[in-house]
Amino acid sequence: MTAVEEPRAFIRPDGKEKVTGTGRYTADLNLTGQLHAAFRYADHTHARIVRIDATAARALPGVLAVVTHEDVPDVLYGGMVQDRRLFARDTVRFEGDIVAGVAALTEEIARQAAALVEVEYEPLPAVSDFEAAMADGATLVHPDWESYEGDEALGRNGNTLGHSTIVKGDADAAMEGADVVVRGRYTTDPVQGVPIEPRAVIAEWNGDKVTVWSSTQVPYAARAGVARVMQIPESHVRVIVPLLGGGFGAKCDFHFEGHVAALARAAGRPVKLVFSRHEEFFAVGHRREGMVIELETGAKADGTLVARRGRLVLDKGAYCGEGGFFAQMAAMHACGPYVIENIKIESYLNYSNNQPSSSIRAPTAPQVCWALEQHMDELADALGLDPVELRRRTLIEEGSVTATGQVLEQIAMKGTLERAVELIGPADGLPDDEAIGVACGWWPCFA
Repeated sequence: MTAVEEPRAFIRPDGKEKVTGTGRYTADLNLTGQLHAAFRYADHTHARIVRIDATAARALPGVLAVVTHEDVPDVLYGGMVQDRRLFARDTVRFEGDIVAGVAALTEEIARQAAALVEVEYEPLPAVSDFEAAMADGATLVHPDWESYEGDEALGRNGNTLGHSTIVKGDADAAMEGADVVVRGRYTTDPVQGVPIEPRAVIAEWNGDKVTVWSSTQVPYAARAGVARVMQIPESHVRVIVPLLGGGFGAKCDFHFEGHVAALARAAGRPVKLVFSRHEEFFAVGHRREGMVIELETGAKADGTLVARRGRLVLDKGAYCGEGGFFAQMAAMHACGPYVIENIKIESYLNYSNNQPSSSIRAPTAPQVCWALEQHMDELADALGLDPVELRRRTLIEEGSVTATGQVLEQIAMKGTLERAVELIGPADGLPDDEAIGVACGWWPCFA
């Protein structure tokens, strides 16, 4: 037998710097000759750009560079679908779209100059209802979506960026033989991740090579992104991540490194960007997506789950980013960690003119789990079973086969449930207006 090692304390390599306050984050760094960046945002949810005039901004004393789409390569980029430009050219698709960037001697001058950039718009119909976005005749957020490079397996169609189905057995027929059928519709609002550290980027060019310091969780994606939008080799881009002051998935995408690199090249000096808390909430294309979740589950009188049908609609917002796979993830979570022989789930990830969404701590899982576990409680009530007992009878275990055909090994769901119930203890002594809830959830393992 292999000897079991005794637990050992894990010492974080950045722990001492962080707890003593000696660590330096991106926002703490300053380079010789450094300028400061600010952006001119769209301020429209959906509009056609008629004219951009940066004359007044460029004339402001202390401004060394103003950059628009005319000053950078006309390149589309994106994680799974290339649907976004560094600076908006023809159309803005949410209020945080960047129309121009400014590099100036101080933050105050940079922000003043950004406000002086004149933009004339022709407003377009805004697609704010991401469920209605998939209706026939709906305004297209991206009229040219068919020309975009992207993963064709996503199932793109109009405003639907991704479409996923999971089918096992015959859910329609099995539902007819259920003793109890429960239906529910659940909606969730978008949620913004707010690490203490705001986004910060510094860029400095040395000839035709650029070094970028960034508060990113994905330095390799940032390097590839800068190379793409600046049309230079990846070997000419170096990305450095100082101490990261929290990310939780919200900093898992390339975006602002490219803007700052473009400004630094135009100005011929290092440029630094630090977001305000306000910008963190509206300009960042990274929030937890809103959802509409419809579930229907049929069961036998003893609690056996015989069928589940589901329809999920997710709000991707204006751009894909690295979250194009969210329809697949949401569909899988709608099956839940339960033994069900017949499943039919459809999931849609839709464009809208809302702020883009992306990875925030287990993408799609919290929303779907929240809905599904309410749904299971409602089913338990309809069956006259204790919610714990319904889960006890239906949870996956060693050898269970998921809706996607995976045979599960080393599964401890039931044991975990029993241990949780043991730790909670009896609920008999609770006041009438109090209760103890139990919920189960799962996450994919790629080992």
